[in-house]
Amino acid sequence: MTTSSITRPSAPLTAKPARSYWIVTGLFCAAFVASALLTFIDPVGTRAEIRHLEFPAYWAFPLAFLKLAGVTVILAGRWRRLTTYAYAGFLFDMMLAFGAHVAHSEAKAFQAAAGLLLWAGAVWVDYRRFDRQDPA
Repeated sequence: MTTSSITRPSAPLTAKPARSYWIVTGLFCAAFVASALLTFIDPVGTRAEIRHLEFPAYWAFPLAFLKLAGVTVILAGRWRRLTTYAYAGFLFDMMLAFGAHVAHSEAKAFQAAAGLLLWAGAVWVDYRRFDRQDPA
C-alpha cells in the first residue's frame, strides 16, 4: 500500500491581495512606529501617561525599542516564527492598553480597540499572504 501526499496547489500572489497586504500592514506598522517615536520625542509625557495607567515608567523605552524591532521583523517578512512572535507581542501590548484605558474609564480605549481591529486585519492578510506562497 502506498501513501501519497496531497499537496495543495499554490495560488500566485495576485496584485489585489498584495495591495491589501501592504495597505493594512503599512497602517498597522505606521501606528506602532509613531507610538515608539513619540516615546523618544516626548519621554516625559510618555512616562507620565504610563504612570497614569499604573504601569512602571521604566517600561517606556524598552517597549519603544521592541515596537521598532517588531515592525522591522514584520516588514522584512523573512522570519515566519519571529513575525508570529512580533504579532503576539503587539497583541499583548494592545490588550494591556485597552484594559488599562477601560479600567480608568478613558476614551482612549476606543483607540486601543481600533488598534486591536487593525491587528486582526494585519494578521489575517499576513497569514493569507504566506499561505499563498510555496513553503520554503
